[in-house]
Amino acid sequence: MNDKGQFQVDPPYFGSGSYSERLVIQLLSGETRITSANRKTKSGDGIETHYFKPGSSEETEAFALLALWLRSKEELPQALRERLADLFDPLTDGFTEPRKLCFKNRNRGRPEDGRTDFNIALRIVSYLNTGKTVESSIACVAVDIGYSEERVRDAYYKARKYKKDLIEALLTSSG
Repeated sequence: MNDKGQFQVDPPYFGSGSYSERLVIQLLSGETRITSANRKTKSGDGIETHYFKPGSSEETEAFALLALWLRSKEELPQALRERLADLFDPLTDGFTEPRKLCFKNRNRGRPEDGRTDFNIALRIVSYLNTGKTVESSIACVAVDIGYSEERVRDAYYKARKYKKDLIEALLTSSG
């Protein structure tokens, strides 16, 4: 992790048997450990599966690595592909992967729609690329989509906050 709290991964960091792969597989499937001889386990065989503690630095790093890997051009190793498929597969019997993947909103209450905000920002960018100012672009988009200028302005600045590099690239590539 760099000083900005971002994970930086060089391309050779990914790959079969790499630290990244091991960490991501441990996130998805846990780590099998043999317990001490005098410790009882649920199955009675002295073997337990340990998962990262929710919210731990290890879990956060593994999620960040998985997201980076999925967004990269690097091919996923077969072992990782299999584990991801087992988590998604509704027909899996729980033998190979006892857990399943569930989706839920990140925040309580009405979820914010980042896609809508991003699409609003893209409309504003298209106006900006014609030479209009930010404020006049916001006004035009508000009229186009029937939202208040305040809502459009909030969406634009929120999208810029989360997708700043992409929006700036669109501004410079078209302008």
